[in-house]
Amino acid sequence: MAVPIALPFLSRTIHHIDGLEDIDQFRQMICDYLGSGAGFEWEEKVSEDKTELRYRFTKCVYGEIIAAYGLKTFSVYSCLADHVIFYNVMPEIVFGRKHTITLGDGFCDHMFRIRLPEDEEKDETNYADCYKISGGRELVKNWEKNYKKNKGHFEL
Repeated sequence: MAVPIALPFLSRTIHHIDGLEDIDQFRQMICDYLGSGAGFEWEEKVSEDKTELRYRFTKCVYGEIIAAYGLKTFSVYSCLADHVIFYNVMPEIVFGRKHTITLGDGFCDHMFRIRLPEDEEKDETNYADCYKISGGRELVKNWEKNYKKNKGHFEL
């Protein structure tokens, strides 16, 4: 249930950007999502050519709140919704993550890069965090298909 609960929340903030040429256009959307930043601690790096954005989070209020309610597994799976949203809503962006705080890593590493014509549709190395969770990659594949098939309307 973690993924279908997270998707409507994420889809209110993350949206397609027509004519995306500069990662700062996308960065502004992420800043709007994070708000004032209360409850998060992170470092941000933008590449010199403005095609890549990286975040390294060392504190995540979402994961902490969910885990505080005794829902650690739910917290772990809710992070997987990021892959579904970015794959479907932002196909012009390549999203990848190897580490997540909810899995017990000391940080979350988010990588966003403007997709190039030579990029594969799916580079499995960008789903490294999914492979750390039992059935995680299969779950994301199923929800990516569900999201696309239902044009963002969610079926359980």
